[in-house]
Amino acid sequence: MNKAEEWRLALTHSPHFHSGSLTVSDDEPTVAVIATGTSETFRQTVMKSRAPEYTDRSHELTNTENERFQPSRFRARRHRQVGWTVRFRIDNRWFWILHDGSISNGSVGGSELDSCKLVVALDEQIPHLPVNQISTVVFVALCVPVESKPRSGPESTLRKIIGKVRRT
Repeated sequence: MNKAEEWRLALTHSPHFHSGSLTVSDDEPTVAVIATGTSETFRQTVMKSRAPEYTDRSHELTNTENERFQPSRFRARRHRQVGWTVRFRIDNRWFWILHDGSISNGSVGGSELDSCKLVVALDEQIPHLPVNQISTVVFVALCVPVESKPRSGPESTLRKIIGKVRRT
């Protein structure tokens, strides 16, 4: 391993965690952030898109493949988080890490890159970013809808009976 690679592996950063497509609204918030730590280490922001983002400075990451995610602080009633996609900024330009390990310019519009982005499962190791001078790293939550399961038991039976009575 050369000195440049050793230097790159020693880089640390305090990542941002973005809720992805889940947003907060006054009507019905789809996601909440469970704060931890102190106001000096934990910071939460609501972006222009109404999506929350947080940073936990008490957990800095080194740029190796030995780091793992802390438990996600996002909570949603109708969605389950399955992983993270990774984007980072260098010199005010955004880039995405793709599933083949390559890097793509983040200015590609719309959802053009969605099927190509690397998805890191919640229990997987965080990938090494093969670049220098990273100013910001953002892990974007990838969430899927939770299927509503039919309830069983006395409450469910009672709801069915009440529903039939109301219809008659």
